[in-house]
Amino acid sequence: MLGEEALALFPRYFFGTELQKPESLAGKYEGLGDWLHIQQDAIFEIIYLSEENKVVD
Repeated sequence: MLGEEALALFPRYFFGTELQKPESLAGKYEGLGDWLHIQQDAIFEIIYLSEENKVVD
């Protein structure tokens, strides 16, 4: 579970310098910017879902 404090960490990960691709994804997302794109999509999805949950609560 991610809380509000996790949102402040996202800028560290947004430009792809903090997270290494796991071994289980070896051979995938090898194109220029592919892994960065995956990371950014995940961040946007988390933010979107966290905002959606605030409206429902």
